[in-house]
Amino acid sequence: MKRRKFIASALAAGATAGYATQLLAQSKRQELNLSENAGDIYISLDKNYVAKNNVTDLQNNSIPLSDWIYGNIRSFFLYLDKNKISAINNSEPVDVTVELNRAMQDGVPIFLPNGEYIITNSINVGITSGLVGAGAKNVVIDNRGNDHAFIFPIGYDRGTKDFFGFSLKSSTGSAKDKYAFYFSSAPSGKLEYSVGWRFIGIELEGKGMGGGWYLQDCFRVTIRDCGASALSNGFYLAGSVVQLTVDNFVNNGDNHPETTLGSYGVYMGTKKYNDGNGIKMPEGINFINCKFVRQDIGVRALGLYVQFVNTEFDYCSKIGGLYAGGDKVDFINCYVASTASRHNDFYAFIIQAHAPHTPEPILVSNCTINMQKNKVSGYKSYGVLLSGGASFLSGARVDNCFFRGDGYENCIFANRVDGVIINNNTFRVKGENIKIESAKNLTICNNYALGNYSLPKPGPAYCWIITGNSGSFSEVDLSQANSSLIINQGLFKS
Repeated sequence: MKRRKFIASALAAGATAGYATQLLAQSKRQELNLSENAGDIYISLDKNYVAKNNVTDLQNNSIPLSDWIYGNIRSFFLYLDKNKISAINNSEPVDVTVELNRAMQDGVPIFLPNGEYIITNSINVGITSGLVGAGAKNVVIDNRGNDHAFIFPIGYDRGTKDFFGFSLKSSTGSAKDKYAFYFSSAPSGKLEYSVGWRFIGIELEGKGMGGGWYLQDCFRVTIRDCGASALSNGFYLAGSVVQLTVDNFVNNGDNHPETTLGSYGVYMGTKKYNDGNGIKMPEGINFINCKFVRQDIGVRALGLYVQFVNTEFDYCSKIGGLYAGGDKVDFINCYVASTASRHNDFYAFIIQAHAPHTPEPILVSNCTINMQKNKVSGYKSYGVLLSGGASFLSGARVDNCFFRGDGYENCIFANRVDGVIINNNTFRVKGENIKIESAKNLTICNNYALGNYSLPKPGPAYCWIITGNSGSFSEVDLSQANSSLIINQGLFKS
């Protein structure tokens, strides 16, 4: 069997497969001297022992010990003394800060056997290092320090480096404003990248640790099939984060700690560089099949070509999706639901202008908004807010969305918009479904409403297309409207 097949088989076998030093400690079948040729010693993938290669039942389902020690993956037990190995095998938590830092500088993936590992300071990851655990239920890393758990380096290496199959917590609660995985930035404000990291099958316990991933100055990062509980902030993206994919991430944010930032499923922001690159923002960002539960704000979205697809912002207390600027930000087939008690006004989506006199193509499409009536009186709740502020918002589109629940002030509220499209939405809500306070160029077509529409008096420069909608419209005086105004509802006085 070729070496790559050995490695793939070893990883697939998981915790039952084995790691050389631990199996040696457990085995009573044969005493082996590691000074012997490691290529002549084989590790069984389905039987809990090691043996010389003349044992016939090892030949077809085993890997050479040399592949563990010198090859593509290396057991962490090779860095520990006998006392620590024995303690881990006896299910005792062990401080491995020094040893894990040393292992992370050796430039190879490190295999973590079953056990609980304590770290008291940050682990500095080497540019080509990886960390492969025997599964999130079997391998626990406890950050008892007051800093980030893992710090990733700046350095251009395009090869994929995996962090896989373990859980991470902070039992002391001393890292509430820190992150599980923190990406460094280059000194003196330069733009340099960290490349090719992949995180798979990791579980985070956030009660004592505020954040999951702090990403900056990196590209080709993939986070897949990970989960968390009680995280205040799942992801922080700062500056030039390029080609990030997050697929199937779930955070149940119940009882998350209070942090300086607040509570966001995803926070995205700009960053200024001093080497001529100026201000940069995230680019090519995809969140797919994710669920953020009980955050104050589901996402603060900002960047170039940013997509949230099949993503839930459930039981939010303030905002589901907040557009904070950029170019081409999409919310597609997303779900927003509010908490029952909200000590503030609530918005499922806030889409505000950030580039005066420039179209901002923001898409809210096929989304579902499920509003609970607020048990706290004195506050209003909105579905989608479209606002131009001091300028006008142009290029936004709300299409094929479903509004349900109770307690809406308005399902869609638009003020100072120009070139906004509201089409094909379904409102299973009574009251004011769509309210327009000020709109120059506006399209409202083929919406199905149980409630009503409120429109202002159009000025001479306004151009509206309003047709094919169900529901009732307020009376509108069209006497001074532009001749290009197209209204086919039959509900307006002229």
